[in-house]
Amino acid sequence: MKTSFFILSFSIFFLSKMSLPGLSFPGGPGLTKDDAYEIWNKDHWIELGDYLDSNYHEPFNSQWTTYKHFRLMQDIDTITKMISINSILFNLHGNGKTITLAINGQISNPYLQGCIFNKTRRVIDSLILNGYITSAFAGITIYNMYLWNDTAGTITNCVSNLTLTNDVSGSGGIAYWNSATITHCLNNGSVSGVDYVGGIAALNLGGDILYCINTGKITGTGVSDNNYFSGIGGIVTRHQTFDISNCINTGDIEGVNQIGGIAGTSFSPGLFEPSPVFINCVNAGYIKGTNIVSGILGIRYDDGTVIRNCVNTGVVEGEEDVGAIVGKE
Repeated sequence: MKTSFFILSFSIFFLSKMSLPGLSFPGGPGLTKDDAYEIWNKDHWIELGDYLDSNYHEPFNSQWTTYKHFRLMQDIDTITKMISINSILFNLHGNGKTITLAINGQISNPYLQGCIFNKTRRVIDSLILNGYITSAFAGITIYNMYLWNDTAGTITNCVSNLTLTNDVSGSGGIAYWNSATITHCLNNGSVSGVDYVGGIAALNLGGDILYCINTGKITGTGVSDNNYFSGIGGIVTRHQTFDISNCINTGDIEGVNQIGGIAGTSFSPGLFEPSPVFINCVNAGYIKGTNIVSGILGIRYDDGTVIRNCVNTGVVEGEEDVGAIVGKE
């Protein structure tokens, strides 16, 4: 009898200790969007970030946040640090609320590279971002990733009003690298960097970007290397495999070379990968560069790229290889 009582007492103690990290969040247990943990203030946000930072080396399945759902309940001001170095395996529901950022990123410090998250592999939705990030790789995440069936990153119905600046190459209004799904997102903020700068993502490598809009000014200050890794684009800089569909750019796009209202470059990696596709995309923005400049796609690096039902109504200015749909093939 004493042994049974001891085991029962220990089990209750152990389970309560395992649950402790989540007890300061109202709501829960966070198994679905409807019973999400609630983030009401900056302290909740900092607590979540501190937990992830201190446990980033732990296996994902041992982190209490894994696969859980969190929901913003009101606006949060003056966040000064990205939330975690490690992959984000929880779902964040922005609930139409705004987070205001004031992040001075540091390229050399992976904890402070400009964005909110380092990697996302679940759902981020209905989030609005205001403020600024310096040394900015992206507004929301550096990597929106697809690694295995139940951990595909999806960013949907998010808005960035951020001012993003970077003294090196690689910046995107929503994500730096997308290999999953970004859908129904809007970038209104200005994004500037040396090379591969995009309104929604810098690089779209094996992912879909659907029904997204850029209205912000996108600026590349350096000369691209004239290869398929480089470029400046209203939606992305480089598009490789899968679809960019029903996307619109109305922002001013300016750089030196390999510039497009939708994408700077496209490249099809080979027989075993889907071709990059542009479908039902529109540019109405002012596109300006020196060479390889176009309303839709700056340069198509191979014959695999598909462009269907895309329209340019914007002004395109350049000195060499200038086109309404494609600058150079």
